[in-house]
Amino acid sequence: MSAPVYVKLDEYKQLVELVDIAKERVNEARKILEQVEKIKQQEDQEIITWNRAIKEVIRKIEEIDRILIEPKV
Repeated sequence: MSAPVYVKLDEYKQLVELVDIAKERVNEARKILEQVEKIKQQEDQEIITWNRAIKEVIRKIEEIDRILIEPKV
C-alpha cells in the first residue's frame, strides 16, 4: 500500500488548471488533424481523378497514333 501524498490546495488547483489546458490543447490538435486528414483525402481523390483523365488522354493519343500509322488497305 502506498503512502498518502499531501499537496497544498493552491498547488492542486494549479495542477488541475494545467491538466485542463493540456486537454484543451490536445482537443485542438485532434480537430486540426481531422481537418488535415479531410483535406488529404480530398487531394488524394483529385489525384485519382487527374490520373484517370491523363490515362484516358494517353489512350486516345495512342488510338489516334495507331490509326495514322496503320497502313491503308
